Amino acid sequence: MARCLHAFAAPAHIKVYPSVAKPLSRSTPKHYPEIHGEDGLTGVIGLLSPDSPEVQVHLAHSDDSKPISALQGMTQVIKET
Repeated sequence: MARCLHAFAAPAHIKVYPSVAKPLSRSTPKHYPEIHGEDGLTGVIGLLSPDSPEVQVHLAHSDDSKPISALQGMTQVIKET
């Protein structure tokens, strides 16, 4: 999603949370690279690498500059409401 934000020239203050590295409830994830590509956006022309600084600016970070996972972000928002 951060790559799409960059591709559509979204302002840097719009952030997304990166997904977790493994499923939360299923031990073996179902992955369909023939449909979604190897990383979910493979084959989309014009997208930068996920490691690109222009893409990284759209990922949410904590005050100490560490990335915040989607689960951490949801927990934080729930606590604030």
